[in-house]
Amino acid sequence: MAHINVTVVNDDILLAGDKDGGLTLFKLDDLSPIYHIQVASSAIQSLSLDPASNLFAALCIDYSVVLGQVIDYDVCVLSRISGLDYVTDDGFDFHQSESQAIALLNGSRKVAFRAPNSACTIVDFCTVEAPVFVESIRFQSPGDIVTLRWHSPSLLIAGLTTGELAITDLVTSITREISVPAITESIHWFEPEDVETYLVATDARRVARFNINTGNIQLGPAFARDDFEHITRDTNSGRIFASSFDRNLYELDRETLAVHTTLYTAPFKLRWIDCSNHEGRLIIIAQVRNGSILKIDVATGRVLARYHGCKSSFWSAIDLPSGRRLFGEGDCYRLSDKGYVVDRSFINFETAFEGHYVKRAHANRQYFAVGGTNGWVICFASGKPVRRLYLEAAIRDLSVSSSGALFAVTEAGSLWHLAEIDQGEPVRVFQSPSQPLWSLAHNEQHNLVAVAERIGRVVILDIEREFFVVADTNARLPKRMKWITPERLLVVRSNFIDDICYTDGNWHHEEAFFSLQDNTVEDFIALDHGRVLAIINYNRYISICNLSTGDLLSKTYWGSDYMKGLIKNTEQSFTVFGRDQWVKNYQLIDNNAVMQEIEDVY
Repeated sequence: MAHINVTVVNDDILLAGDKDGGLTLFKLDDLSPIYHIQVASSAIQSLSLDPASNLFAALCIDYSVVLGQVIDYDVCVLSRISGLDYVTDDGFDFHQSESQAIALLNGSRKVAFRAPNSACTIVDFCTVEAPVFVESIRFQSPGDIVTLRWHSPSLLIAGLTTGELAITDLVTSITREISVPAITESIHWFEPEDVETYLVATDARRVARFNINTGNIQLGPAFARDDFEHITRDTNSGRIFASSFDRNLYELDRETLAVHTTLYTAPFKLRWIDCSNHEGRLIIIAQVRNGSILKIDVATGRVLARYHGCKSSFWSAIDLPSGRRLFGEGDCYRLSDKGYVVDRSFINFETAFEGHYVKRAHANRQYFAVGGTNGWVICFASGKPVRRLYLEAAIRDLSVSSSGALFAVTEAGSLWHLAEIDQGEPVRVFQSPSQPLWSLAHNEQHNLVAVAERIGRVVILDIEREFFVVADTNARLPKRMKWITPERLLVVRSNFIDDICYTDGNWHHEEAFFSLQDNTVEDFIALDHGRVLAIINYNRYISICNLSTGDLLSKTYWGSDYMKGLIKNTEQSFTVFGRDQWVKNYQLIDNNAVMQEIEDVY
């Protein structure tokens, strides 16, 4: 079974779309699959379901839109179109997106969805043999469309990547665009609360309440340690639940929209959630970003049923004297003559990471360390474990020096330092007042360490001067940072990479030096003796850029699922790894990343 990417629930029906274009119907009692159908050739990004008729619309990453219906535990496809055939040419380029923007108008067959050129297209499937184009809506905001919701047959709401709401009156063709105070990140979901208010999930780690008639917005406090993805509400009790990429399932206070309680912490990021009253109890169906589905009892926080039908993910890689190791979910893998094989010789994942996954591993000479999303770090010297440390929150990044010093940053906003990996106690040497720390980079030659807040600051600290701040500049979604030279630090800025250099006795920060326009950068490495940079991103492209000028030299498509990291083999070759245990080897040929081999994983 493929990686489950989206779920939707209605009474005892659970419909799921996967990364391979399939739809699966599950029993709600035990999450066993009962019907599967292939409806597209690419990943299903989003589903919209009419609860009265069980009609649904599916948005696929190749721009196709599928209209179907669940009938007596069967899934019937009624019509399928390509969004490319319904584009209004208004001068805007096509742009692939991770958008979940599709909305089926209840009681009809009218579907609104994000078009390939980032407009909102409306198509009526009243005649399934020949769906009718209704109109195309172009918003003034530069933000892309993330989510759509029909408020009524004449009012359509859109959530944008810029933190704005767009409300279009289809009778008057007038659109109101509203900025949410203090929000500059994506609006992910609108959950109806009553006839005129919606609960709004935002990437800005908080939930808002929006009144569509008055335009009033109540902003809840920021508390999650990563993006909010989804909100669901029990219509009987009014209880509000929210999911976050910080792996937590929250219940929110109905008045303040602050955390009431954390119901459950998943081993992996959470995305789609739906609550349902099933067999006399309130449950949450949660889609987890490792491709699984959980059925959670709200009263106890217990997982009642689980479905996981795909392979685990790789998140980090290191080279040791005994060979290369890949880490992620479930196990460590060693590169052998026949491919990657499970290696449990030095880590028992079940006890070390308690069902969570390894976020980052780093090796330097005889020392290496492995950090998990459960907050534990395991330290090694000469191939043997010497310490297991708990650092209070999920590890986002870590580094080990050639002398055995450990640096680690956490989602609690802390930078931890351990002078010697095999003795002493870790010390918190820097604390962000309000933001998770997302990345770090150790500069051994100049004895510096750089850290970056999720939204806020990049700080460079002098280790010898008791972590004195020598540079302080801005950051935005800095998933990775690396010293390319002792004087040059590259820091991810969402879908760009910033260049921070020390020249003429001063630090200089050039934002978006590498301007890729391709969704979030996941990782990068320098190749060809520092001539080019290989970059992987959330849109599943490998980009090769000139390291001196920032110019894009080539782009190569990776595949249907996400890349999470890359590691250098030689100055002319590298390995990329990611979801569903994909591992591919690439050669740099004429400034292009050319795939040479797909590694077997056993």
